[in-house]
Order: sequence, then C-alpha cells, then structure tokens
Amino acid sequence: MRLIALLLLLSVVVAGALFGAINPAVVTIDFRFARCEVSLGVALLGALALGWLLGGIVAWAGQRVGQRGSTERGP
Repeated sequence: MRLIALLLLLSVVVAGALFGAINPAVVTIDFRFARCEVSLGVALLGALALGWLLGGIVAWAGQRVGQRGSTERGP
C-alpha cells in the first residue's frame, strides 16, 4: 500500500513539474494589497491546490455538522 501511495505521489509531482515547464509564460496576480509575478503553470497549480484544500475543509466541516446533528437528536 505504501508503495502505491509513493508511486502515486511521485507521478503527481512529475506531472506538476511537466505542467509548470509547459506553461512558462509569466502572469501577474493582483491581490489588491500586493502583486506577484509567477509562471502560468505555478499559478494554475496553486489555484488547483487552493481549491482542493478549501473543498476538503468544506467537506470535513459538513461531515462534522452532520455527525453533531445526529448525536444531539438521540435514539
């Protein structure tokens, strides 16, 4: 199982590196209070990672609310 997880992680890292290398154009990200210039690949992978993280947090919070509601009602 660890070998499969390690191979999956390695393939994701390689795919991310290739994606970043294929998209070398520089883009400016404006946060209103700061600007950041990064490559297009890094910006897209960062947006993907941020969306994955926020989606996981929302799913976890929804699961916690569902568990709390079922224990408060009782049998």
